[in-house]
Amino acid sequence: MVFRESEYHKLLRGKSLFPVDPLVEKNWSGRGQHVEFAKTDRKIIQNILTPIEVLGSSSTAIVEAVRCRRIKLARKTIRCSRRFTKAQAVEEVAHLTRLQHSHIVQVIGTYTISNELSILLYPVAEYSLDGFFESAIEADYPWSMIDALRYSFACLASTVDYIHNTITKHMDIKPKNILMRNMDSSSRPHKRKWKPYIADFGIARNYTSLAASETDGPTMFTRKYAAPEVVDRQSRGLSADIFSLGCVFLEIKTVITSYIDRDRGLSKLQSILEENPLSDYSYSANIDALRIHFGKSHDQAKSEVPPEHEQGVFVIWDMLEEDPLKRPSASALKKYLCKEECCPGEGEKDQLEVDKCLVDEQPVRRRKPNPQSNI
Repeated sequence: MVFRESEYHKLLRGKSLFPVDPLVEKNWSGRGQHVEFAKTDRKIIQNILTPIEVLGSSSTAIVEAVRCRRIKLARKTIRCSRRFTKAQAVEEVAHLTRLQHSHIVQVIGTYTISNELSILLYPVAEYSLDGFFESAIEADYPWSMIDALRYSFACLASTVDYIHNTITKHMDIKPKNILMRNMDSSSRPHKRKWKPYIADFGIARNYTSLAASETDGPTMFTRKYAAPEVVDRQSRGLSADIFSLGCVFLEIKTVITSYIDRDRGLSKLQSILEENPLSDYSYSANIDALRIHFGKSHDQAKSEVPPEHEQGVFVIWDMLEEDPLKRPSASALKKYLCKEECCPGEGEKDQLEVDKCLVDEQPVRRRKPNPQSNI
């Protein structure tokens, strides 16, 4: 007697996600890392994953904080349909499983029930970067938050370099997809109070070569932070991520600068975008106006030596170049901004924290799948 493999497990197998090596499997459920539940199993799920709060939602997904044994996780539940299929949702799982970095959220496991696919992610962060900006401003710029922003230039540059070295395009870098975690909630010491993580690889793409990463087909994007070539549906490669990261860097720099000069904050930055005569509030349509606001020509911006708290201003305007070939690579950004290895050993510490919290005090026997047919 043999078991017929389910459609979900076939999808996972197609991305080399199943079966999972027992030596590294995160058995959060007692049934394995990737689980299929029946419609009648919702109470079982609630016993394993205790809801804490809703973190955010969209037209196709909801993100909640849940508690699993002794650890807090984020649960991203996607309502799959013809518009957004389980196969598309599994793509994000594949990216996050393959990309192991201390500043990238990690997959703990997945499960399906009916037409829903849930992805369990670690860690749960207190803020997205845009929320972090708002909190820092409302709290009158506490130094721990400003210090975190100062060092985020190097951390984010190092992370994007790692992503690009795997020939992967994130394709949606923006403040909402960068998380800020309060490390005081961690069970281990950390040299800074706040740590950034890049999240949401839902529209990311992985390629076999750099040449293959230059694409020109239709794709989803967030217009405000998208590179000009993406908006215009022209050929775009890894440098499109650099433009989006440059937009994020500009916002980070603006918050840091407004810590000293309150008249040059995010509200002023947003007002410049909204003054566009064609009502195009994207960064790509307003670079010249932004350069004028900051009182610098491109060459002046590169030649100035800013105070330490404005680290990153050297390269922002290069990152926001209209011509993709004139933008620095992620490796050049890392070399310039990272004076030492970014957060050494943090990824391994995150992994140890997860493994420790998911250990069963009394191991649950894994249920064998029900035979769907005998062959």
